[in-house]
Amino acid sequence: MYPATELLNKRLIPIIVDNLTRSLEEFGDLVQHSGEEYVYVLEGEIEVHTSAYAPCASRQVIRST
Repeated sequence: MYPATELLNKRLIPIIVDNLTRSLEEFGDLVQHSGEEYVYVLEGEIEVHTSAYAPCASRQVIRST
């Protein structure tokens, strides 16, 4: 899903993704492009792999009010 499609001159393209893969083998080759990634986990936990950085685990932050 691409939120905020009506905004002009955006500095980034926000994308909401459901990642259903469980391993790097299942995902396949890394996707190459000239941009950068910003990962914000809405639910669960994910390990992010890129060609520029070491793998990084990221998980949903739960805040109580």
